[in-house]
Amino acid sequence: MKKYLSKAAILLTALLSVSFSWGQELTIDQINSDDAVLLYVKQMNYDAKQAPQWKFFYLTTGNEWQSYYNFSQQEIADYQSKAQSSKWIKTDLNHDGKTDLIVSGYIAKRPGDWATATFKILVFLSGQGKNYTEVNLLPENSDQYPAYFNQVTLHNKHYIQLNRWLIQNNHPGAPFQQDTLSFSTYWESFLNYHEQGLRPSKITSISYKVMEDLAGSFHALNIDLLSTKKTNMEIIVKNAKEKVPDINKARLAKGLWVEMDTLIRSSYVKGRQKGDTTVVSQEYNRDQLPTFLTVTYADGHTETVQDYGQGATFSMMNIYNCMENIIQNVFAQLQRRQEILSSMIGGGLDF
Repeated sequence: MKKYLSKAAILLTALLSVSFSWGQELTIDQINSDDAVLLYVKQMNYDAKQAPQWKFFYLTTGNEWQSYYNFSQQEIADYQSKAQSSKWIKTDLNHDGKTDLIVSGYIAKRPGDWATATFKILVFLSGQGKNYTEVNLLPENSDQYPAYFNQVTLHNKHYIQLNRWLIQNNHPGAPFQQDTLSFSTYWESFLNYHEQGLRPSKITSISYKVMEDLAGSFHALNIDLLSTKKTNMEIIVKNAKEKVPDINKARLAKGLWVEMDTLIRSSYVKGRQKGDTTVVSQEYNRDQLPTFLTVTYADGHTETVQDYGQGATFSMMNIYNCMENIIQNVFAQLQRRQEILSSMIGGGLDF
């Protein structure tokens, strides 16, 4: 079974987060050039022994994606007009009155070496006092491909427009995933921006399943919100060689459910529609293991997502990690109970 994510993963899921204290020679307020941005990023990350790769961090130019595709000049011009990009921007994303920094770059052996390039969209987000948190907005399964950002303003607030290029054999429509992100103080994370607010209909059930290998191993979480039983969710773990899966029943804590309900209903989970032709080709999927998510609402509406790790929105990644956190917590409690029982049996009982 896969190693489940910790509780902290809910807040900045699939996102690399590093906190540091103010006390550096260069501050964000002093940054006014590309060279200053590079110096700031490297002084926050570079360590000769622990993180030497940051010595080879470079800013993007905005046209790296052209090296990955065989586009015509007309296609290049068309995509350039649709996917504006910035190297870096200073702005206020979490609306606390302090300056935040967003940087688009990559790590490679040398500039333009796309065979070794790892792309980064870094956000240096202001916190309490003079502390900042560094967040990489690109998950590991997409950081080998070009990604860019631009700032957009809606209702007098600043948001990040993120374009993640998807390198695949078939790319119907624009070959990049576009997200408009806002920072949620409730979740302390970036989520997709939606003007609609919460879905009006409540959630009645959730089914979450992650395939772990090509032989058929998986782990799953089913939650029934209409159940009045003491247990309203079950966690299923099955090895491909096992005939009978391991099923553990538990009760979902009300506080955690309120948070998860808010996350899902504000994220507008959208599954594939009948006749959808944007499914990634089977040739591309051959080494990808899918994640399935089905959400059923009280009004009868059901959304089913089949995700192969490419093109998932940031909100969806947070939902996945919320599910993994629930699974991990249940197994942690079961392990703790087993340790207590073993201790009682091994040491005897005192009355």
